[in-house]
Amino acid sequence: MIALYNKLGQKIKTWSLDLSPTIPIDLSPFPTGVYFLKIEGGDQVVVRKVVLVR
Repeated sequence: MIALYNKLGQKIKTWSLDLSPTIPIDLSPFPTGVYFLKIEGGDQVVVRKVVLVR
């Protein structure tokens, strides 16, 4: 699962992990700002900061 969080820690969008090696993530509906992507797969969890600038 991939989840997008705002800077307040609120989950605002989720995507399912398929068997596909790539997953399109469209951030166009969201305003400029700082977000965090949490990627969970099996027993691994990765969190990355995303700065959305237009």
